[in-house]
Amino acid sequence: VFTQSSQGIVQAAEEKVVVDGSELLDGVEEVEAEMIPITKGVYLQTGSSSIGKIGTGKIKVSSTTIAQKQVATIKTAVMVERLVNGSWVSYTSWTATKSNAYSLVTAKEMVVPRGYYYRVCSYHYANSDIGSSNTDALYVN
Repeated sequence: VFTQSSQGIVQAAEEKVVVDGSELLDGVEEVEAEMIPITKGVYLQTGSSSIGKIGTGKIKVSSTTIAQKQVATIKTAVMVERLVNGSWVSYTSWTATKSNAYSLVTAKEMVVPRGYYYRVCSYHYANSDIGSSNTDALYVN
């Protein structure tokens, strides 16, 4: 797609680049994604994932899971992925679990290799219900 300015200069309009469902974002400091339900149930209310730049080569990743009511087990599995040669590969992951709770928040700050796009994929569990949230990707320079 090309646009023409008032001075007659033709410029290429920026197009979205999406790799495996995540838009590649440059110049953005933080992105968040809301949950998509995988199973239909009565326990899981919502969940979200976020990734943000907090310094040169440093990011903060978080995941929140909220139940409809107090549940026996609430859990989240967080995966940080890095785009390498056009494919998403696992950079790091962890899980967090609480018993007899309504909500769960887990977060980590980490230093990552610069010059890559990073995204967060989380699975949210409340008893037998499950959902997932996947962020778009941030470029870390």
